[in-house]
Amino acid sequence: MFGIEMIPCVQTLAHLRTVLRWPAMMEYRDDEDILIVEEEKTYRLIDAMLKSLSEMYTSRRIHLGMDEAFYMGYGNYRKKNGVPEQGALIKRHLDRVLEICGKYGLEPMIWSDMFFVGAGRRRRPAGL
Repeated sequence: MFGIEMIPCVQTLAHLRTVLRWPAMMEYRDDEDILIVEEEKTYRLIDAMLKSLSEMYTSRRIHLGMDEAFYMGYGNYRKKNGVPEQGALIKRHLDRVLEICGKYGLEPMIWSDMFFVGAGRRRRPAGL
């Protein structure tokens, strides 16, 4: 009516400290702030989030956050899978999230500095 488009915005990798602090969410944690990637349960969670947003908003555009996950893969992921190659992890994670967006007809607008970190082969955190 007023020409205003409401576009949802959701984190799909990091900045999730508030929700990941709860015991029911422990299985989704890589660390206190980051989702564990390459786990089917994580993609079921993201699917439920995107499904919900696709039903709440008429816009097909969606902002997806995948930034500042500098320690992605160095928490529970590392314990299970060994030392990660972050560039490959972020690419595979992005592919899965884009696949879910397609399922709901969503047109993602992604913000992520992780593509630059992976490409720059950032050193592992000290002690890891």
